[in-house]
Amino acid sequence: ILKAGGAYVPIDPEYPEERIHYMLEDSKAHLLLTQSHLRDRISFAGKILSLDEEDSYDEAESNLKSIVEPHHLAYVIYTSGTTGKPKGVMVEHRGLCNLTTHFKENLHMNEHDRVVQFASISFDAAVWEVFTSLLLGAKLYIPKKLEIIDHHLFVKFMNDKKITTALLPPTYIRYLTPENFSSLKRLITGGSAITVDLMTKWKENLLYLNAYGPTEDSIITTVWKGLEENIQPYIVPIGRPIPNHNVYILNTSDQLQPVGVPGE
Repeated sequence: ILKAGGAYVPIDPEYPEERIHYMLEDSKAHLLLTQSHLRDRISFAGKILSLDEEDSYDEAESNLKSIVEPHHLAYVIYTSGTTGKPKGVMVEHRGLCNLTTHFKENLHMNEHDRVVQFASISFDAAVWEVFTSLLLGAKLYIPKKLEIIDHHLFVKFMNDKKITTALLPPTYIRYLTPENFSSLKRLITGGSAITVDLMTKWKENLLYLNAYGPTEDSIITTVWKGLEENIQPYIVPIGRPIPNHNVYILNTSDQLQPVGVPGE
């Protein structure tokens, strides 16, 4: 989709039909990629392709010549919104490429790495998991829903697949023990605040990063690398802005002041 110059809108099939219909209408999607067993749940006026049907694959198989530019739209992620209706956030190619470059240089990921896709495709964290893996030559492994719900099955999945890199929420890793993971080398947390005790337990066993960023800013805006900086009691920082990003705070005089130096 991206190489052909299109933009994609991930939709979780477990969403209510009303929400799915709204997202398809609001995004003005022309083509819907799905699976045969889901077609009856979807009311869509555009073209539908079932990815599990052989007759969907009858076009040329040649490698596409990329026509996209940094400012072209890459994807639209729908968040909960503040008005009760989902809000579509449009993200360009430049943001995704910048994020991938940052983690290549700082996490030193390569074709030997194995990444778990923990997040649902409808969340922006999945964008990082999928494209960081593919663009850097790593392997991407997708656990079943039950393997995520059951912490014991998740640990088994991670060890069986020899996962080296994971992006997990603090609310989930509180039920896990670092010593139970035989191959995990890097852990990025995000989505909510993490306690100092929980962070300390994990950063002593692997490369740990705490990340923060809104969907509008290409998933991750700031990163704190747990092995490099001291922290204040009871506070795990969100770090400094990654390259090509700036972070500001509103001071008492209602003026925006920059925080830190991008990339440092």
